[in-house]
Amino acid sequence: MNVRVRETRSQAYEGLAWQRNAMRIAFVPGALDTLSGEYFPHLVHMQENITALKRRLDVNLITASRANAWYMKLQKSKLYRIASHDCLHSIRRCLNMLFFVLVYRELRRHVDCHRNDLFLVRFCPSNYLINSYLHSKGCKILLETHALAHVERRKYGQDRVWPLHFRVITYLEKRILSWAHRITAVSQSLKDSLVRLGVNEQRIHVVHNGIDPEKFDYTIDPKEIVTQYCLKDRLVVGFVGSFARYHGFDLLLDVGENLQRKWRNVAFFLVGKNVHGSDNPMEAVCRRGLGELFIFAGEVPHARIPLYIAAMDIAMIPDFNTYGSPMKLFEYMAMGKPIVAPDVPPIRDVVEDGRTGVLFERGNAAQAQKAIERLIENGHLRQDLGRKACAEVVRSYTWDQNAERIAKIAQSMI
Repeated sequence: MNVRVRETRSQAYEGLAWQRNAMRIAFVPGALDTLSGEYFPHLVHMQENITALKRRLDVNLITASRANAWYMKLQKSKLYRIASHDCLHSIRRCLNMLFFVLVYRELRRHVDCHRNDLFLVRFCPSNYLINSYLHSKGCKILLETHALAHVERRKYGQDRVWPLHFRVITYLEKRILSWAHRITAVSQSLKDSLVRLGVNEQRIHVVHNGIDPEKFDYTIDPKEIVTQYCLKDRLVVGFVGSFARYHGFDLLLDVGENLQRKWRNVAFFLVGKNVHGSDNPMEAVCRRGLGELFIFAGEVPHARIPLYIAAMDIAMIPDFNTYGSPMKLFEYMAMGKPIVAPDVPPIRDVVEDGRTGVLFERGNAAQAQKAIERLIENGHLRQDLGRKACAEVVRSYTWDQNAERIAKIAQSMI
């Protein structure tokens, strides 16, 4: 396995030309959580994309460092620790608004003082003023999309959206999309959604999330984690991510409850934290008497995630939406883990059922359980799926390859 994957990794990079050229790109983020993985690990993809782009292009980051500094100080304060979740959510929203105002001011100064070939802007309704200003100045905009806010709010009931608010968000998103010269989407299904909104298909390019194969090295020894969480001699089904409502934690509970009756050595190892508005996962586990089956590691720094994945025998995605690009999927693959995941378009685009993973009907706990049992019973199949998944991800889904794709899109705009 090791030799084959190393050969694939080296072949994957042979075609990438990393000579630095004269193209200058200004990157405009879409949230207060800018490039600070220590505090905001869910935006690691932003950091990785920019790091990879900087090896290829001259990239300027336009952000509001003062707002970031304030928010980081707030996170360390006693007020932040003792305030209620609702209060923290409101504070975060207010700081986000302040952040966009400061970014807008910095952007205007940057446009006046610097020459940029184009602006890479993260897509969100709050960036309306930024996109409007760039459009008015005739700047070329490459828009990076990960989701449509009006779809998320309608589907998951975020903020109990009332109709006027929903219509305003939809209007803002359509205007922002109309000003972009090119758009990247993290999945084919998101691209299809953009086309249904009236965006010309030729302007949209699919660029999935990815991984850094040097950080996610499948040869990492997980002994530290195995010892810390008493995982020795147990077959570990693992999950990495937040316990949001749309990540299918209830399905994981159903599967675990049925599996423990037959497989006494199985453990479910969960890495991540609960999010605002979701049920406490530990309480849900205790209510169903599954305390010995489920092991919670809590939130960990992203740099240590490979260690935790290395301790897993089977990696699971209980549920996912129909438009995003789950980073955990690529991280599981890079670590050579057999994957059990729902058969939704963004995952189906990457995972070949029976070759690089096992897919089940979304929401079908019986199928998910059957897939896990199949892998529990067949160690050879686990190794084969993991090896092929690892080879596939380093061949096609790395941050450096993403940067190369974005650079080519940028060059076509000039």
